Amino acid sequence: EFVGRKDRQLKIRGFRIEMGEIEHRLRCHHEVRDATVVPVDEPGGVSSLVAYVVPEPGFALDDVLLRRFLEEALPAYMIPAHIVALEKIPVNANGKVDRSLLPGYLKTNKTDAQLPRTDLQQRVSDLWRKVLSIESAIAVDDDFFRLGGHSIKASIMLKRVRDMFGVSVPLPEFFKQPTIRFIESILTSNDGLLDEIDYRLVKLKQGNDGKSPLFLIHAGSGEVEGYLELCLQLEANYSCWGIRVNGDDYSAPVKITVQQLAEDYLRLIRRIQSSGPYRLAGWCIGGVIAFEMALQLQRQGEAIEFLGLINSSAPSYRPPLDSIFPEAAVIEMMPMDTIKIALPEVWKLAIPGIDQLSREELLRYIYIIFSLDRARNVYIPQANLASPVHYFAATQFPMPGRDGWNRFTIKPIRFWDVPGDHFSIFSMPRVLKLAQTIAAALGNPICKLPFTTR
Repeated sequence: EFVGRKDRQLKIRGFRIEMGEIEHRLRCHHEVRDATVVPVDEPGGVSSLVAYVVPEPGFALDDVLLRRFLEEALPAYMIPAHIVALEKIPVNANGKVDRSLLPGYLKTNKTDAQLPRTDLQQRVSDLWRKVLSIESAIAVDDDFFRLGGHSIKASIMLKRVRDMFGVSVPLPEFFKQPTIRFIESILTSNDGLLDEIDYRLVKLKQGNDGKSPLFLIHAGSGEVEGYLELCLQLEANYSCWGIRVNGDDYSAPVKITVQQLAEDYLRLIRRIQSSGPYRLAGWCIGGVIAFEMALQLQRQGEAIEFLGLINSSAPSYRPPLDSIFPEAAVIEMMPMDTIKIALPEVWKLAIPGIDQLSREELLRYIYIIFSLDRARNVYIPQANLASPVHYFAATQFPMPGRDGWNRFTIKPIRFWDVPGDHFSIFSMPRVLKLAQTIAAALGNPICKLPFTTR
C-alpha cells in the first residue's frame, strides 16, 4: 500500500486521494520519464486533478493509453481529468515542483472553424458545458474526457441528449469517439436507433461469434452503466446488453412487482434473442429480477444456460413499506442540499453522478429506489429453479441471508468470492477479478478460479 506525505493528500468528492500514488503509477509506464499531479479548481466550484507528464525521448504522449494504464491499478476517482505533456517539470530553488510555472490544461485558442456552427452543434455544446461545469468554448472535435468528463458524466449527458432529441447515442461508441461531431453524426442518421432498439436496452459490448448474449439487469438505481467496465473486461466475444428502467415511469413512487418487471424485461430481451438458451445476470435487486425471469422462462419451456446473481439478497418477505409514499411527499418539499444529507449513504453511492443531477433527476432516482425496494421486499419465488445458479459474493460486503437462495433452487448454488465491497467490485482494479470469475462460470475462463458450494 502506498504511504506518502500528508501534504500530498486531499479530498475530492469525498474521496481521500494520495497524489504521490498517482505519480508513482505514471512513472511505472515505460514511456514516462517524470510526472507530477496537482489539484485544480474547475469553474462551478468543482475540484479535479491534472497530471503533467514528461515522455521518454522518442515517445509522444498518448493520453488515452496512459489513462487506461492508470485505470488498471487505480480507482476511477484517482484518474486525472486532464493529462498534459511537458518537456520538463518546472522546479523552484528548493527542487520542489513550481506549480506557478505549470501551463494550463484547457486550450482556449479555438478557431471559428472548430467552434459549433449549426444549431444542433450549439445545443449539444451548451449541454456539455452544463454537465462539465465549464464556461470556456468547446470545439466540435474536443474530447469529452479531456475536458474533465468521466463515465458517469457521459451517461448523464447522453441521457439528456436523448431527452432533448429523442435519439439514443450508444455509450460504448461514444467512448471511442467522445466528440460533439460524433453525437451530431448519430443525431442526423438512424444509427442511434440501431444499437438501442428500445432505450431501456443498452448494448454494453458488441460480440462477433454468434453466441447467446449476456443480459445484465439493472441494480437499485435502475441504471446499467455500472456494468460497462465489467463488460469491457470480459474477453469472450459474446455481446452484452443492459436492461434499465424506464425513468419516465417514475415521476412518483409506483407500486410494481418483481414478477411484472421480469415479464416486461423478457419481452425486451426477446427483441434481441427470440429463444433460448438464455444468459442472465443481475447485481443487487437486478439479481432478484433475473431469478424471476429465469423462473418464467422455465415455465415457458425455455433453456437457461447461465444465471448469475451478483451480491443479491435472497428473497425474504417483509411487510410492504407503504409508508414510503408519504415519505416521498415529504422529500419533495425539502431543499436540494437537505435531500442529499437525508439520503442513506448506500443510496448516495448507488445514484450515479449524484452531484451532477438536477433536483428533478435526483427525485426520480429516489422514486426508482423506493419502488424497486418495495418490490423486492414483497417478492417470494413461486417455484424452484432447475437451472444452475452462480452467486458472486463481495467479500467485504456480504449480503445478509445470501445462503437463503438455496431454498429456491433444485441444485446447490455455486458461490464465488470476489474481493471488494458492493460497489468497488465494479471498479478498477477489482472488476478484473469479477470479470475473471464470471468468465470462468460461463465456461470461458481467463484463468481457473475456485468456487465453493454451500
